Amino acid sequence: MNRLILVLTSFLELVFTYPASNLTIIQFFFRTTLSLQTFSENLVKYGIVVIDGVEGTAEATEKLCQSLVPVHDTFFGQFWVFSNSATEDEPAYEDTAYGNEEIGPHTDGTYFNQTPGIQVFHCLEPAKIGGDTVLVDAFHCAQRLKTESPEDFETLCRTKISHHYLEGTPPGSSIHSVSLEKPVIELDSHGNITQIRFNPYDRAPFSCLSSSESSATEAIKFYEAYEKFSRICHDPKNSIRISLKPGSVIFIDNFRVLHSRTEFQGYRKMCGCYLSRDNFMAKARPFLEERVREFL
Repeated sequence: MNRLILVLTSFLELVFTYPASNLTIIQFFFRTTLSLQTFSENLVKYGIVVIDGVEGTAEATEKLCQSLVPVHDTFFGQFWVFSNSATEDEPAYEDTAYGNEEIGPHTDGTYFNQTPGIQVFHCLEPAKIGGDTVLVDAFHCAQRLKTESPEDFETLCRTKISHHYLEGTPPGSSIHSVSLEKPVIELDSHGNITQIRFNPYDRAPFSCLSSSESSATEAIKFYEAYEKFSRICHDPKNSIRISLKPGSVIFIDNFRVLHSRTEFQGYRKMCGCYLSRDNFMAKARPFLEERVREFL
């Protein structure tokens, strides 16, 4: 039996459709079969869906993903199996995901011009201690920043920055991928938040300085606004923590929900992939209300 775990009273619903709410509880929905309509409606509305009752293997996880939405391929590959102790079958990259240290809240793929739309994780072998997944609704955090500090909100909407992924020998000596001139908070023409790009690990140095005083002032404004937004995103009141287990596959809206990981001890094995947001939306739109479809 497949079981859908949906964060119902937790995530800030889309700003043009639903009222804001804080992360509080996870409710469980049981199903004998997985409905694409239920999956689509709830991923759009809440930003996260967990499908339980999946065989605890990479093969079963990949099959499940392919049955829902086409994979979004990157240089990491279409589907990955990774751990903190890589083998020949688990290639390692210079990425924090391949260690056991704590990782702060972030969105993935900020160094791609086409940001991966949906992040998928399945914990095949949990760590003995730690390794919890922490989720943050960045739309809610952005709304809070707008309420508390409108000028900083506008700065993160207006200022375009770069992100890069570094590889090479010595480590981090060459740029492997780069995305230029993208804002941290992206809005549509109606003022709705459509995407958050927040990843301090992959944010490139701010390169907009010139000899003018105004340029230096703008750089300072950006860093101050970024720090305020970061503090909100790191506030435990705005997050929920779950322990991923074999058999439970989590789907995360990477345009909206930040994910992080607590430090852990022992061996931990994961698998996952990115899914195409455009293809997901094409499948989801027929199930959505007109007042939602017109903004997606």
